[in-house]
Amino acid sequence: MPGNVSFTPIRVVANIAFQEVGKPGKYVKNLGGVVKIKVKYRQSDKEAAGKKPLILAYWNKITWEILPTIKIAAYTSPKKGGYGITLVDHWSDPPMAWGT
Repeated sequence: MPGNVSFTPIRVVANIAFQEVGKPGKYVKNLGGVVKIKVKYRQSDKEAAGKKPLILAYWNKITWEILPTIKIAAYTSPKKGGYGITLVDHWSDPPMAWGT
């Protein structure tokens, strides 16, 4: 996933860590398969984006990197916002954000 210096974060939404079952504090980076992550966005995130599309990205300790988002959809009532779905097979506990 290439870095994207033009990504502008709107809101940090998650800081996810995967831990081995029964081994508190032992974090897993290679997930051994694909994991689907569903991230909610607020209507205020869409408003902050203006006419630009919302993008999910994570912080790699140097720059924001775009996550491959396979779906972005509004809830039945768009005033409630919506969600984006990304698929990952490795993870290193970075913060994730919506932005443009």
